[in-house]
Amino acid sequence: MRPVLLRFAFMALIMSAATWLGAQFTVSGTVLDDQGEPLIGANVLIKGAAEGTVTDFDGKFSLQISGDEATLIFSYTGFNPKEIVVNRSTTTLTVTLSTSATTLEEVVVVGYGTQRKEALTGSVTSLSSEDIEQVPFASAEQALQGGVAGLQANMGNGQPGSQVEVRIRGQGSISASSDPLYVVDGIPIFNPGDALTNQSETANTLANLNPNDIETLTVLKDASATAIYGARAANGVVLITTKSGRSGKPKVNLNVQYGLNDWAIADDNQFRGLTALEYADLYIEGELNRGRSLEDAIDRFNGQYPDPITGLPAVDIIADGSGGYSFGEVRVDTRWVEEITRTGNNQSYNLSVSGGNESVNYYASGGYFDQESPIIGTGFDRYSTRINVGAQANDWLHISNNISIARTHGME
Repeated sequence: MRPVLLRFAFMALIMSAATWLGAQFTVSGTVLDDQGEPLIGANVLIKGAAEGTVTDFDGKFSLQISGDEATLIFSYTGFNPKEIVVNRSTTTLTVTLSTSATTLEEVVVVGYGTQRKEALTGSVTSLSSEDIEQVPFASAEQALQGGVAGLQANMGNGQPGSQVEVRIRGQGSISASSDPLYVVDGIPIFNPGDALTNQSETANTLANLNPNDIETLTVLKDASATAIYGARAANGVVLITTKSGRSGKPKVNLNVQYGLNDWAIADDNQFRGLTALEYADLYIEGELNRGRSLEDAIDRFNGQYPDPITGLPAVDIIADGSGGYSFGEVRVDTRWVEEITRTGNNQSYNLSVSGGNESVNYYASGGYFDQESPIIGTGFDRYSTRINVGAQANDWLHISNNISIARTHGME
């Protein structure tokens, strides 16, 4: 009886294996890119299952599939995935994957025109108009501070609207300028503080440009910039592109900002200056150190610092007859730091209109900017207007005209 049962179990096992093997089929093929080149290591997975394989050095694969039908997923880094349904009648496949160029198609301003991001080989950093409009800047290059890695932007002068010292590659020269080259809408401009601005140490050519009119700020940091601009790009390049109109209905934008300027440190930590008694004491000590007598020192102080109202000494200094002195009445005790400081304000008003169609686009703007610093007598204001018009004459000719007029005034 036992041998009969063993034979029956063995036959059942063989029949089950035959059924299982009959339910499988094999699919093989080649995975290529859109140029017809084989893709090495491309993934071939069965959708909804854990089985899969990768292509070899010739882009070929072979995969066993259970059941009568399955969906294969082909994927590779930098390419769009593809799904293909296979069945028992499918024995070989040739699969072509297309390049995924979503980010590589992004247009970046570089040199005298534009380039796709995939073609860039240099170090490029860009700031958009949204980044620039967050803070009311007096000058466009102030937006670079803290916005571009490795770039230093410092105001060497406290005058609002003054020249900003920008360093992209550090101090590149001992006697010559280390400022980068600035290019506005493809036109290189003179460095700030040059002959166009009367060589004033607080003058800044870029302060004539309204930051609200800027579309992008692009910084070319490495040596590849010299291939475009030559030796002038030795300290880096800052490309500034102004706004232009787009096809569609006219778009009106009004931007209003108002803020306050004050000391960045607490009142008790601010520089306070000397009181009248402290200054008089130091003055007499200095005169004595020069070898003058106490009486002569007191006479000189009284002659230099009289009370403008009474004509009497600002501080009475009384000699005690033994080489010492004491102070009497204090008639003038001006706290000059308080007299020359204030709480300043920032105000900015900008109105722009843009639009166009497939053939012509336009952008027009007008703006007013005023900044009062915490130091009385220093400030900056700017009236600016801009008109940018572009026309597509035909398939190969585009005509553009950018006009900007600005009036700036810095109080010193």
